[in-house]
Amino acid sequence: MTPRFNPVRDQIAFMSYANNRPRVYTFDLGSGSQRMLGEFNGISFAPRFSPNGGQVVLSATRGGGSDIFVIDLGSGAKRQITSSGAIDTSPCFSPDGSQIVFNSDRGGSPQLYMMSASGGGARRISFGNGSYGSPVWSPRGDLIAFTRLAGGRFSLGVMGPDGTGERILTEGFTVESPTFCPNGRVIAFCRQSASGAGGAGFSSGIGTIDITGFHERPIRTETGASDPAWSPLQG
Repeated sequence: MTPRFNPVRDQIAFMSYANNRPRVYTFDLGSGSQRMLGEFNGISFAPRFSPNGGQVVLSATRGGGSDIFVIDLGSGAKRQITSSGAIDTSPCFSPDGSQIVFNSDRGGSPQLYMMSASGGGARRISFGNGSYGSPVWSPRGDLIAFTRLAGGRFSLGVMGPDGTGERILTEGFTVESPTFCPNGRVIAFCRQSASGAGGAGFSSGIGTIDITGFHERPIRTETGASDPAWSPLQG
């Protein structure tokens, strides 16, 4: 689940249920080598690379909550950067690596927060109606894409890094997992439909929409699909 591209090398990070132990792994696309990131007592999930490709930020469960950790890929050292006692998850580095946006229910409902990449100083940036999740920073640094659940309906939108200028781009039964293209002008995402009795009518596919909210298009896949990740530009 949740595959993510390394921005500077042919490598992905992802979550695997191998051996009934949900953990985050990296996989080198050239050599085929794979390794688990960090030793955690609970589940590790929601990985994303730092802009220089040398670190992975992820969540790990503890008790009824989860904390955010940064793993150095060279040394394997891990550093805990949240300890709110809440569910802190879905971390994403800013393009310059100085900040991290993440999702937390520390205020009573899932909302978006910003903090220094070294940890501390978290401040809430989402203040619309509903619950917010899945934040991802634009490569240009000017927008954060997110999903919002309000009134039993999902929306996908963007806002500025300070929480201003929130705009909803598209809505649906489920719209989630936004990912920006390298120039920051288009977002790919997952759209799912409701199912009837016995799961009839359910579908899950990938679509794209530009950051103005126009030109939504499906991406054809041979089977149902979810969790898109846009690769970086290749040199």
